[in-house]
Amino acid sequence: MVAKAEDKTGATRVQQKLCFVITPIGPALSGERRSTDGLLNSVIRPTVEQMGYAVQASHDISAPGSITRQVIERLLSDPLVIANLTGLNPNVMYELAVRHAARLPVVVLAEEVTRLPFDVADERTLFFRNDMAGVQELGPKLHDAVSAAVQDAAPDNPVYRAAESKVLKAISPPRDFEQYLLSRLERMEELFHRFEYKLGDITRYARVSPAFVSYLIVAEGTHDDLDEFVKEATTLQGFQEGTFELQEKRVEMHYTYRQPVPMAVLMNLAAAHKCRLIEVKEVERGPTTG
Repeated sequence: MVAKAEDKTGATRVQQKLCFVITPIGPALSGERRSTDGLLNSVIRPTVEQMGYAVQASHDISAPGSITRQVIERLLSDPLVIANLTGLNPNVMYELAVRHAARLPVVVLAEEVTRLPFDVADERTLFFRNDMAGVQELGPKLHDAVSAAVQDAAPDNPVYRAAESKVLKAISPPRDFEQYLLSRLERMEELFHRFEYKLGDITRYARVSPAFVSYLIVAEGTHDDLDEFVKEATTLQGFQEGTFELQEKRVEMHYTYRQPVPMAVLMNLAAAHKCRLIEVKEVERGPTTG
């Protein structure tokens, strides 16, 4: 998609190519919004605009109509998309999947502390440090990544790797394949809305502010993967203490945190270490502090 405008004579003139940025936004004046706007204004816009693109994120859209529809249209048509996966925001992950289904150029960014889910962990990602030096380091890397992405005639991503698998090759008529992708996107949207609803419940639940929450966490995997999972679980925010029993392919952890740990966090952590969560059970909750 190319941006167009009319001059004073009414003639249409071609402006810049469009680059859409999918990113966590957060409420106005929040730390998340401040980080997002800092990344956009200090790195993404200066770098990509020099390459001939007009840069816009979803919270920049001012045209009337459905924001969701406009975002999807941009994901399916813009020549370039930049995805900021910092914080693993559900909206961003869904929008990245839509872009992957379109098989168009996308450049993925994430702050260094981000632990990517296993299904995108192997994708090319520019990790950056959220400080002044990080801004200077990211600019040239982003420039090179954009150049490489737009020159790639057949972008590789998890959706199309799956499409080329033996299972999907069995779908012979081309129309059936298109219908399959549409049905999968509809299913992803349904699951996203369910997750968003559950995430709202988790947020309301977390406002109780317990003095501590103790969990029984059971997972399966290889001995080495489980060992890494056990160690990483102690680095989650609010960890206080815990014990674990590690067997050959199974671990039982009794860990205590200062606040509830969202299920999605534990699931992502387990998946990142190729482990499978069997059970997560709250066994004790301390008195509220207010």
